[in-house]
Amino acid sequence: MSQTVTLALENAKVDIPLRSLLEQIGSTIKVTMHVDSGTPPVPKIGEYWHGQGGICAGIMRGHGGKPDYHLILAVDSSAKFDDIKWGGYGTKIDGADDQWDGQANTQAILRANGTFPAAELATTVRCDGHTDFYLPSKRESALLYANLPDQFESGWHWTSTQVSAYSAAIQNFLNGSQSNYVKDDEFRVRVVRRLTI
Repeated sequence: MSQTVTLALENAKVDIPLRSLLEQIGSTIKVTMHVDSGTPPVPKIGEYWHGQGGICAGIMRGHGGKPDYHLILAVDSSAKFDDIKWGGYGTKIDGADDQWDGQANTQAILRANGTFPAAELATTVRCDGHTDFYLPSKRESALLYANLPDQFESGWHWTSTQVSAYSAAIQNFLNGSQSNYVKDDEFRVRVVRRLTI
């Protein structure tokens, strides 16, 4: 016994075999399914990423076998710091010299004995409920300059990339240049977080 569907319009009724109806609908209607993966849609570079704590800065390639990720720049006023020391002048921190991974650098800095204001401030930032912000690496800072220079005060900003016991890398948001400077000097600090792809 085949199933039928009854269509009624005013005084007329039509019984249509279900299979025929589905074949007709399938050939004339494009069905679009939206599956909510729980991940918010990715905004364009420079747009605020609702619920993610900041502006979409672009995609960082994973380095050393790590996955790629979206880099998100915190833009809340509580995430912008002036006249901050990197800290730890004279201390070589194991694991804080990665040019790519600011998150790993920041974690290494925070595990070290001493006072490291630039990295410590990153842990105080809370935006959209997120508290996993960190000091960007040298390469992450280059991406920030390439994609979001208008989001920064001009001049030098600290990165999390340590160069030696006495210096760390800095990023200039006026012209994009990078350099190294003594850890006890004071520069601006901005923080980022990531969303793994």
